[in-house]
Parts: sequence; structure tokens; C-alpha cells
Amino acid sequence: MTGFLKFFLCLLVSVSGLLPTAMAQGPAAQAAPEPTLFVDGVAVSPDGRQIRVKGWAVDPSAQKGPGGVAVSSGGIKADKMDWKAESRPDVAKHWKISNQQLGYEAMATWDTPLPSGPQQLVIQVEVNGKVAGAALNIEIAQRAVAAAPTGTPPSRTGQSPTSATAPATAITDPRTPNAAAPVSSATEGQATAPRSTVATPDAERASAQAGPAAQPKGARYAVFISLFLVVTLVFCFSFHRSVGLRNISELAFRYPAAPVATLLVLFAALVLAGVTGSSMGHLVGRANSPAEHLIFDRESSVKPLAFSPKSIRSDEWMVLTSNVLAQVNHWPPFPVVNQNLGPDGQNMLIIGMSGAPVSHWSTLAKPATWGYFFLPLKQALAFQWQLPIFGCLIALYCLLNLLTPLTRGRNLALAAMFCIAPYAAGWSFWPLYLVGLACGALALLIFIFKPTSGENDLASKLKLWISAVALGCLTAGFALTLYPPWQIPLAIFCSLFLIGYAVNQRGSLRIDKHSLGALALAVAITIALLWAWWIDARAAVEAIQATVYPGQRAALTGGGGFLDLLRGYANAETLAFKPPAGSNPSETASYFYVLVPLLALSIMRLRASDPQRWIWRAWTFFVVVALLYVITGFPLWLAEVTGLSRVPTSRLDIALGLACVLGIALLPGSQADRAPLAKPLVWITTALAGVLIAVAFWGAPKAASAASSASIDPVLAAVLLVAGLLMAYWLLIGRVGSAIAITLAIYAASVATFNPWSIAPDRVAIAEPLRKLLTEDNPLEKAPRVLVLTPGAMWSMELLAGGIPVVSGVHYYPQTSLWKGLGVSVQEEDVVNRYQHLLFVPVAPVNGAVTAIDSPQLDVVRVLVDPSRFSFATVGANKVMAPLAAGLALQTNPNLRLKGQHRAWLVYDVLPLAAPR
Repeated sequence: MTGFLKFFLCLLVSVSGLLPTAMAQGPAAQAAPEPTLFVDGVAVSPDGRQIRVKGWAVDPSAQKGPGGVAVSSGGIKADKMDWKAESRPDVAKHWKISNQQLGYEAMATWDTPLPSGPQQLVIQVEVNGKVAGAALNIEIAQRAVAAAPTGTPPSRTGQSPTSATAPATAITDPRTPNAAAPVSSATEGQATAPRSTVATPDAERASAQAGPAAQPKGARYAVFISLFLVVTLVFCFSFHRSVGLRNISELAFRYPAAPVATLLVLFAALVLAGVTGSSMGHLVGRANSPAEHLIFDRESSVKPLAFSPKSIRSDEWMVLTSNVLAQVNHWPPFPVVNQNLGPDGQNMLIIGMSGAPVSHWSTLAKPATWGYFFLPLKQALAFQWQLPIFGCLIALYCLLNLLTPLTRGRNLALAAMFCIAPYAAGWSFWPLYLVGLACGALALLIFIFKPTSGENDLASKLKLWISAVALGCLTAGFALTLYPPWQIPLAIFCSLFLIGYAVNQRGSLRIDKHSLGALALAVAITIALLWAWWIDARAAVEAIQATVYPGQRAALTGGGGFLDLLRGYANAETLAFKPPAGSNPSETASYFYVLVPLLALSIMRLRASDPQRWIWRAWTFFVVVALLYVITGFPLWLAEVTGLSRVPTSRLDIALGLACVLGIALLPGSQADRAPLAKPLVWITTALAGVLIAVAFWGAPKAASAASSASIDPVLAAVLLVAGLLMAYWLLIGRVGSAIAITLAIYAASVATFNPWSIAPDRVAIAEPLRKLLTEDNPLEKAPRVLVLTPGAMWSMELLAGGIPVVSGVHYYPQTSLWKGLGVSVQEEDVVNRYQHLLFVPVAPVNGAVTAIDSPQLDVVRVLVDPSRFSFATVGANKVMAPLAAGLALQTNPNLRLKGQHRAWLVYDVLPLAAPR
């Protein structure tokens, strides 16, 4: 086999493999026939990133062919779709129509490899404004894919079939014999349907050669980014003493409120326009891809502006956003316990990060969710996305101004640099939400104890008490983000920094009844909000603490993270255009660290005469301790005492990145205050910084998680190395502005295309035909509970987002009644006792049992059910929604009755156990 992709081509062998959307539903369906979809063959690239699909689709009444194609595998929609129409005279002859453009060939591309194991491949083709769908079971292994006939377990070996002689054939529901499908063989003179493509070496070679050439595209991106960085370097060399730049800095100094006002206006404009960077296009569909709309109506889709949604950010678009929309579409809205998720419901107070909207006192500490209570949905979604970015930018800018008021222009650039860093963008800007709360609280605390003129007048007292209220809310909000791996290192750094600041300013702090009263008020508000949250969230928190994961995960001791510490140097490639092999862009996101020159400069600032010496001592202590934990590790007792036993080394980046920004901000702003290092020390420190960057690019072993950078484009690597050397050198000689400028350029080039730009929908609603099948026109609060039979949780979460009660989905803690109904044994308790993506897969267990439960991944629980025998009522389901491929097996289940079909889905009523078929 030749060609870049080297496909393992296999035929879809399928008398029982596909059910076309031409299944008749009765007189109404016959009056308005759905288009027919046929899949000839599928090929998967060895790296699991691409799937090629060939086939045809037709609407005979309109004589139209394919107008768009969408593909998902295992519930993960493709990040990129390329397709083209093909001439199929054989199909046109069969349907007796003149239009021959009825074939399609589509290439679906994912940013990260698809997980191995059994998956469901769903193909949707838009024809004449309608969507036809097909679904089939596939097995993705390390180097092969096998398509399994519907109703039979997929191959456990992952090998391709030994023969590919049976054509893929359109199948109809046997209970509707009048809806005959084309057959794949006929006598001479009869009209025949096209046969499937046979897997031959020539066909395989042609398929591989037709795939997108990823490397040339990557090279173009690398050249573009390199040129951009070179231009920035030239700018730094030529204009670092520019009068214009000096004037901008002076304006920021004279009018410190002007940048904040400008940022607030920009924030308001983006919110009003509904602009979001969420990847929720994977959840609700995109307006320019009509074939994606399998669950929601078209008005629910996002309107893309630029770049594509990232499937790897599923914890944002599939988990958090789905839970947010589930709260909005619940009746009554914003409950503490959302009764739509699982038979027992789920407590929504334990949703972490920026959270989900809940009608509860603790919402005062979750500002990202406020928009849902007073804004339309489009603006509220934009508000939740934009607030972490602008909130952190403003809070960090204000904090830096309190610490170094003479360098306000530089402070604004530093705040912007931190907020566009790859570590922020790679995690959907959630780190900024946490840092914004921390920096806001630090700034307010410093403000409360900082002496001001006219401190006893009414206006000053009013500001003091307002600051105390805000401080209490921000502190509680920091606690309620509920992610210790980020909270703990940030809390340690902020505490040390605050101690250093207090010791430094001990002779000038405002300590009187007003400041102490304000602090007491802030503490009281924090305690009150957290207590109100604890009262209603306690049961859910205790259930989570009792889980195997994450409640009882093993304690960590650090160590072995040296190469991980260097992964941020390659983010201009790993986030921009070339995701790493064996990892994902989010996990490789970090910072372009300048810790070596900053540590050298900190030693100079530790002397007794430096006015910021105690802050520098606290800064140096934290950085050294953090680096020791990452590189060498701690004894278990020390890790537990410090709280770092709950912090993976890669999660320390958030605190180290903030430490770098504050360290740069503390450097003197004027030439007179700088104590220059000796030239030999400057060159040695710069060389050491360069060695670390070179190790990140060329020295990392392939087995390491940071090895993705080992194959970095050589041109880009050379430019980044030069930029890193200059960055370190400029910091050491006092050209701080130039170092910030090149860092800004590197970060901008790294993250510019990672998150999509789109307009959020005005509403999110289930497509009306599907809603009627699922709810039977009952109000949403009385809608039947639906079990979705798929190998992925996405479809369940889509129904949940639309306000439909579901059985499966993403459960933060196990639901007792569900597992009791399944009769979980003692041996299986640890398997289900975890945070889980709960999947019900229509594959009969190999041991002949009706059900089997396993956990193929740490956060996945899979229930294999025999679709012909399983009693769905035992898990609280009133309806079953399954892909067309499962129809043949489900039709023999005596406890189900076919209700109808919507696009690629079949909907069944679950009958009482004693009821006749």
C-alpha cells in the first residue's frame, strides 16, 4: 500500500449492516418520501484521525443528490469535513432520473486520534433540504478498522474481514414490505442498484492518494508563523524606543481607568453580538452544515465566523455546555437537582469551573452564570465565554497596578500576555476564570489595607464596604470552581505572595476598625455563601468523595515532569496546526517559560536594599519548591501536608505562569533602578535558557509525553529558539517591553485558530418531529425518560440539553436506582462507582448474558445489552432511541414497540413487563 494515509480499506458487509432512511412510517411518510442513503465503503487511516466514506444519496421525487455530508464516530463529530459529489450513472439509471451527480466521497478528519475499540459510525447526508442518515458498528484498533454487521458484536481483534465480496445493500424494515430497496443483483434487462466498491490494491491506492496532504498544510502554517515572528522581532529591534510606544504608555499611566473602560465596552459589544469561542457547534450543529442536525432543529445551530470547533474540548461543549442548556430548558428552570439527568436526577451545585446556572444563594459567587438570569440565551452563552477572558484581564491589570503603579502600560501588556497564553486557550479559558477570581480577591484585599487619601470620608468608606462584599463573593467563587489541581497551587502562590507583600509593607498598611471590619464582612460573606452551598450540595459531595474516581484517586508525589515543563515551547505548532501524537492539544498547552532569567534576576533582587525584597523572597521560594516538586518529587508526607498530593505536575503550570507574569511586573521600570548583571552571567543565563528550548525541540525522547515537540518543523523551531534567546537576553539587560512583545506574538500565533469564533443560538430546541416522538406532546416536566443506545454519550447529552429526560449521559456520581435496577454485583461496584460517561451499547455480551458492565476508560462506564432481550424498564426508561443500525435486533425485543423514525434515529416505546407484544 502506498500514499500518505496507507488506508486499511474494508468493505461494509451488510445485509444487516445498514437501514436507510427510506423506511416507510405510514401514509404520511409515503406522501413525503425521505431521501435514500447508501454507503458503498469506508476506509480509516492507520493513525485513527481520518475516515473516508463513499456512497450515494438521492431524493427521487426532486431528482436531487447530496448537498452536504457529516460524519461522527463514537459520538465524536469530525473537526473537519471535506467532500465532493461524484457522477453515478448507475444510480441515476436505477431511479430513472437524469441527474447523475448522486454519489459522494467524504473525508472526515479529527484533530486527535479516535479511541480504539467498538464504535458507532454515523453518516448523514443532506439532500434537497432533508437529512438522510446511516449508522453502523465499527471496531477501531491500532492499525485497522473492521465494519461489523448490525446486530452482531464487532470483531474484538480489530482486523479487517478476510473477504470483501458482499456488497453493502440498503435494507428496509421487514414490517413494511412495500418499501422495497434496490437489490444488488438482477437478471439481464432489470434495473440494478449500484454494487459496493471492492477492496482492491488499486482502489486502496487511489483512496489513499485522494486524502488531504496534512504535511504540506502544516509546512505552510509553520512558514506563516515563522514570518509573523520574524516581523515581530524586527519590530522589537527597530521600535523599542519609539516615541509612539512611549506616548501610549504615558497615556495608560495618566488615565489608568481608560484601559478598563475600553475593555468593558469591548466585552459588552461581544456579548451583545453573541460571539463565543465555545466548540458547541459539535453539540448543536453549525448553520453551514445542514447534515449535522440529527437532534436539534436548525435554529439551534451556531453561526460560524471563523475556524472550526474542537472535538477534544468535549469537557466544555459536551459536558459543561450541555449541563448549562439542561438547566435553561428544565421546567422549572435552574433547579438545584436537575431531574432530567438519570432516574435520580443530578445535583447541579457540584458542576465546577465556571459552573451551571442554579437558583441558589451560592450563585452570587459564580459570576459567569449570572447572564442566564437576565439575558437572552445567545447573549448569556457569550457572557459565560467572554467573562473569564475579560474578567481576568481586568483583575490582573488592576492587581499589577497596585503593585507597580509606575508601569501601567507594561502591566496592561503583561495581563494581555497571560490571558492569551496557550494554557488558557487550550483549556477553554477556564484557567483565566480561576486566576481572575484569585487576582480580583488579592487586589481587593490589598486595596482594603492600602492607605488612601481622605480615607475617613463617606466615599472612601463606601468603597471599602463594597470591596469587602466583592472580596467575599470572589473568595467563595474561587472555592466553588471545585478543581483542586488548579486551586491548590494557586492558593499556595497567592498566600506566599500576600505574606511577602504584607511584610514588605508592614509599616504602611492601613490597620484600623474600618479595614478590619471590612475584612470581617468579607470573611462572613464567604462563610455564608459556602455554608449555603454545602447544605444543599453535601449529599452529592459525599457521593463523589466515596467514588473510586475522582474521590479515592491515588495520592501524587510529583517528579519526572521535567520534559512536561518544556512542552509550552512547541505550542506554536501543537496548538496551531499539528496536534501531537499520543496526546492532545489541551494537555500539551503551557507557557513559554522565562524562569531561568527570572530566577537569575530574583537573586539580584533578594538583597536587603531592594524595596520589594520580601515579595521576591516569597516568589523565589514558591518557584523553587514548585520546580522541585515537578522535577524530583516530594516524599508522600510532604506532598500531603502541602496539598500537592492532589496536583499532577502538569497542573502546576497555572501557578508558574502567573508567577512569571508577576515576576516580570516586579522588575524595575526605569533604567536608573536596574542593577545590571555582569556580562558573563548574562551570556551564561541566556545560553542556559536556549539549551532548555533546544531540549524541548530536539532532545526529548520519543516515549515522553513532551515528545510531540521532537518533530517540530525545523524552520519554526529555529525561529522560536532565536526568539527565546532574545527574550531571555532582553529581560536580563532590562528591555522588558521587547521581551513582552515577542511573547505576545508567540502566544497569538499559537492560539489564534484554536478556538472557533461563532454566534451562539437564540434558543436550543429538539427538532419538532423528534420532540413529538419522545414527549408525545406532554409538557417537558412530564416527558418520558429516554435511553439512548449508542457507544457515545454525546447524543444523550444533546437530548438533556434540549430538556428531554434521559437515563444515560455524563453522571458526576453514580445513580443508586439505576444500578439497583441492573442488579450490579459486589464485583462490579468499583466499576460503576465513579464519575462516568455512562453508555448503553446494543451489543450482546459474549458470555450469553443479557447485560455486561465494564469500564474501558477511567471515566467511562459501558453497559453492553442484548438488544433483543434486555428489559429497558429496569433502568427507568420509558422510551428507547437507537440508530437505524440497531433496528433489526430491537424489533425482536418483546418489551419494545416501534413508535417512529426521525432521520437516522428509531424511537421505541418501552412496554410494561407484563404487557403483551
